[in-house]
Amino acid sequence: MSNPRVNMPSSFIKSLLLAQPGWVYGLSMVSTAAWIMSTTTWTRNLAAILFIWGPTNWTLQEYLIHRFVLHGSSMSLVHGKHHDKPHDLKRIFVPMGLTMALAAGHYIPIWLLWGHEIGLANLLSQIICYACFEWVHYDCHVIRSRLLRGPRRFHTNHHHANTGVNYGFTSATWDLVFGTCDAVHRPWWPILCIPIPLFSLCWVGFLINKKYAD
Repeated sequence: MSNPRVNMPSSFIKSLLLAQPGWVYGLSMVSTAAWIMSTTTWTRNLAAILFIWGPTNWTLQEYLIHRFVLHGSSMSLVHGKHHDKPHDLKRIFVPMGLTMALAAGHYIPIWLLWGHEIGLANLLSQIICYACFEWVHYDCHVIRSRLLRGPRRFHTNHHHANTGVNYGFTSATWDLVFGTCDAVHRPWWPILCIPIPLFSLCWVGFLINKKYAD
């Protein structure tokens, strides 16, 4: 007969690792970001990592993982369920366990190579970009706000196109670079080539022709 007291910690840990973003998820991200901001002495180099290197690195990862892992490997079977039911809340967010692994991957190698402060600056940048990614994906399928209509149009074309296009969530930069940007957005490349999450897609959302509106 199993002891419920023994099973409870393992069950809690399992539920935490598989959890979708909730109050614990949001609180952990905000508290980590606040701690990094308050304990780091910011220099020009660290600011460049936060605002230039971090977003560029993030948007590339976002593109590569979505295109080649979620659509080009055995994970495509799991991700395909999201395409079948795009409004299913259980398939919109990334589980907490994977988020923690990504956070470690964005800090530990940088820390070992270039030190603690650079590692923290990179981690903070990735947390901010990751929050943008989760916000965009949730808004695209659930909230559908006017503010994010640009990213929503871009992501909606990914869901409904017959060919593989628009693998970026918060940026079209790498879709332009690798030739997977849809024909609707491609003419706006001078704006879309800026690899800052949300910035270019939000602007194009307000500028693009009305015939492509929702």
